Amino acid sequence: MNTGQLPGPLISIIMTTRNGVRFLQATLDSIIAQSYRNWELLAVNNQSGDHTLALLKKYADKDARIKVHNNPGIAEIIPGLQYGFAQSCGIFITRMDSDDLMPPHKLESLITLLIQKGTGHLATGCIKHFSDGDVQGGFRRYDAWLNRLMVSSNHYREIYRECVIPSSCWLVHRQDFLRCGGFGSMVYPEDYDLCFRFYSQGIKIVACHEILHLWREHPDRISRTDSRYEDQLYYDLKLHYFFKLDWDSHAKLVVWGAGKKGKKLAIKLRNLGLNFTWICNNYKKIGHAIYNIPVYGPEILDSSGPWQILIAVSARKKEHIGNFLDKKKIWYRWFC
Repeated sequence: MNTGQLPGPLISIIMTTRNGVRFLQATLDSIIAQSYRNWELLAVNNQSGDHTLALLKKYADKDARIKVHNNPGIAEIIPGLQYGFAQSCGIFITRMDSDDLMPPHKLESLITLLIQKGTGHLATGCIKHFSDGDVQGGFRRYDAWLNRLMVSSNHYREIYRECVIPSSCWLVHRQDFLRCGGFGSMVYPEDYDLCFRFYSQGIKIVACHEILHLWREHPDRISRTDSRYEDQLYYDLKLHYFFKLDWDSHAKLVVWGAGKKGKKLAIKLRNLGLNFTWICNNYKKIGHAIYNIPVYGPEILDSSGPWQILIAVSARKKEHIGNFLDKKKIWYRWFC
């Protein structure tokens, strides 16, 4: 552990912000309060129209570890991250959002874990949403799911369900970050795309079981206001990487689920010109056709395989389906 007496390896924290003055001071204070002291913050102002730049400069005048830059290019997240990373010097790389908070031990916990494991690993930890008001149940369920992964270490097993590496709660060796393309991809949602690239390059995830990041929930979060974070693009990204990384062209592709989520996935596969078998548990739909595609019951899986199953169902049905397929030793992934 490093509590500030010894410098330790340098961590570069890349942060972009645009008109973020409302929450920025609390974010900066949480970074300055880190028990691990050898960090640099590359704070990139994405052409803000409020007092964001003045606030950043005020903090930089007091703490030389804070380095303020104006993004000279497109005032968007990925170009800002690219610009900030280009100015960085750290052996270790992480990212921070300008409206979130770091618990005081975050950097210390991540770097201690990552140094123990060495290159080829990424360190992460548990997260928690917070808000000035009530945090809705969906965010609580997401926290619980993501934090269970930190204990089970089944991150990549569930990568087609959601982004399994929480944005702004990871630390990685610079050489591994570069090997995975860094912030070089212009694909949104950028955190999910980066997660898939870590997966594709075989970066192993090691997790701390403590809460290391506090996600601030508010209506102006860019993930709620920018069309590039809509569900459709998440589906497109999942399918892109599934066919690139996990698809077995010799297996029989299956969609499990004929509700809203299953239909969305089925349409996308059909539009790609792919043949697949469609199954569900709803006996009102079994034996009928949807979009001229016949729907079967799970018993069809007793016939010859091998099968690759993409499950797109509501949350209440997931445990039953997973247990059923585990007993049959059939390859499946949650795709919802």
